[in-house]
Amino acid sequence: MTSCRIVIQDEVNVKVENLPVENRRKIANKLKFQVPYARYLPQYKLGRWDGNVAFFGIGGTGYVNHLDTIVNSLVEQGVEISEIVDNREKHDLSFNSITEDYWKDQGTVWPEGHMMAGEPIVLRDYQVETVNNFLNNPQALQEVATGAGKTLITAVLSHKCQDYGRTIVIVPNKDLVVQTENLSADEHDSLIRVVESAAGQEAYEFAEAMARAYLPDGRNMLAGFQQTGKLRKVPTEAIEMTPNGNTNIALNELNNTIAEQQGVTVNDLALKGPGGETAEPPVNQTEATVDPAKMYSTDAVAPQTDGILDDNALAAQYRSQADALYKEAKALRAQAEDLVPTIKKKAKVTAKKTEASEG
Repeated sequence: MTSCRIVIQDEVNVKVENLPVENRRKIANKLKFQVPYARYLPQYKLGRWDGNVAFFGIGGTGYVNHLDTIVNSLVEQGVEISEIVDNREKHDLSFNSITEDYWKDQGTVWPEGHMMAGEPIVLRDYQVETVNNFLNNPQALQEVATGAGKTLITAVLSHKCQDYGRTIVIVPNKDLVVQTENLSADEHDSLIRVVESAAGQEAYEFAEAMARAYLPDGRNMLAGFQQTGKLRKVPTEAIEMTPNGNTNIALNELNNTIAEQQGVTVNDLALKGPGGETAEPPVNQTEATVDPAKMYSTDAVAPQTDGILDDNALAAQYRSQADALYKEAKALRAQAEDLVPTIKKKAKVTAKKTEASEG
């Protein structure tokens, strides 16, 4: 009977030893998952990646959180586990729950430059709940909504953990380090309400929902954030898209891939205002021709029309559709050629001799 040895190397990693490769491959297949949106990534389109991510290596390495799946797979295969070695360090972590006045009790106030400078920092109820969930389950994983104040949450956790050593806070980009104090409490709450509303969730572009929302002081949300510098334009190459925890791609690369698949240019994907104008500046112009905040303004009036297209407009529409279809067909043909190149047949030329006869 086949047997193996499981070694828990630390709090994260585990290794299965003395197990034949065919058994390891079966475990790897159980812990292999298709990555959503993989088809948009260049590696997948070029055939360099199958779009799957595996959490167990053929070499026998995996993760502690997948031990239940690993053990169940071994049992199904009739493999005996001869020994389990646990090399994790033992930590006796003990924390007391906090209240909304945690920072207030520490004598901590909002820093200079903040709109509430000098005032005590009071946590919101959901922030207190999130922190206490972590304190009660130190190896927990929680999903916290955008704008919920994760900086304050991590600050409390780091402060609570300092008796046990240093803490590390990891963020996907530098912007998250400086953006959290830009909004006032009222602005923050208003924005989150729009994000969580049906209009915000159903909007094709979130700017549309912001253009229909108002801040507590009566200002339009989209225009107000743009005018006060809280809504900034960022180059697409500086934005990293993370459809899941194992995949990331620059926004400009994603735009190029989507445009190629749709048979259009990247400029055709740009947001357009009521009159079809774009906020993107021309190539040789540094300033945008249209204020992004005005593109969705409720004051903007669309051109009047009787709803009937004349011959010129109809012809232009047909040409546009034909161009898009042509580009899409060309892109598909190019992908087909990459997969299986066309074998060109040599044309056979037959020379025919003709005789002229005189009648």
